[in-house]
Amino acid sequence: MLMLPRFGKVLYCNFVKQPTDPKSLGAWAIITGCTSGIGLEFATSLAEKGMNLVLVSRSKSKLETLAEHLQERFGVCCMSLAFDFLTCTPHEEEDFYSHVLPKALSSSPINGDVGLLVNNVGVGDEVPLMTDVVESLDVMSMIKVNCGATVNMSRALLPLFTHRKKGAVINVSSGSAQQPTPYLSVYSSTKAFIKHFSACCGQEYKDMGIEVMCIVPYYVSGTGMCPARPSINAPPASVVTKGALSSLGRHTVSHTNIAHALIDFGGRVMESPAVGWLVQPIARFYGLPWNLLQFMRWQHVKMKNRNPLLFEKHGRFKAVCMEWYGRSRL
Repeated sequence: MLMLPRFGKVLYCNFVKQPTDPKSLGAWAIITGCTSGIGLEFATSLAEKGMNLVLVSRSKSKLETLAEHLQERFGVCCMSLAFDFLTCTPHEEEDFYSHVLPKALSSSPINGDVGLLVNNVGVGDEVPLMTDVVESLDVMSMIKVNCGATVNMSRALLPLFTHRKKGAVINVSSGSAQQPTPYLSVYSSTKAFIKHFSACCGQEYKDMGIEVMCIVPYYVSGTGMCPARPSINAPPASVVTKGALSSLGRHTVSHTNIAHALIDFGGRVMESPAVGWLVQPIARFYGLPWNLLQFMRWQHVKMKNRNPLLFEKHGRFKAVCMEWYGRSRL
């Protein structure tokens, strides 16, 4: 009986409730990390809907090319802001979030009419590695960009949304945030931070007319460990972005497509102790991974055999540590 209200809510949100139209929130949307992948598809989908765009990424030339292309194709207005979320100094961060960005959004032609923020920028090579093998620079990069940029961009836009009493934030997380993901410990943890941060902000600002949604896609073709050719379990980025926009106002966390929702459900079933005793012997018999740890180990070995030089590069930090520990025992 306790499940009936929850089931009814799921049916209502998926089949009855209409998604929020981003244009009803404001004439402009701002997208970070927008020159490739999911960010590029967000820019294209929103421009197709007639929204003007503020494009934020590190490459000024790519931003200008993208802005020109979207303006010619869809007749929208685009503004480019070049900013490197990774290499910026603390002073440059403070200046961008406190002065450059607010000044650009409050000036003509935007005049504060921004209704949507898409926090897409992120880093992570998604190579399946043991935690002690990940390079120190890679660790700091993932924390600074995946966590820091999401928080700081939200902090910069939320006062504007609060003042206007409407607005929405879409934070791009990952399916790896849905459960502990061995061999992607740092990357998946930063994505789990994004999901948790989204939930916290969503509750804080819900009564102010602001929607915060987090999307948790799994494999996307042409990114991470996936080949460029789309498949059922690795759809193109356009499927993810269109699914995200159709989920806005209906869900606080969205897989964006049925395939990824099924992957998430299957993963939870495989990890469940209640069915693990049955699934494990069957999977062993057919030589298949029976839980996420086994699957990631399989991915680790597969990629290591394919590109041993890559793993040799990532092993330098561990090698230095082991050398120091060896000397200390002398």
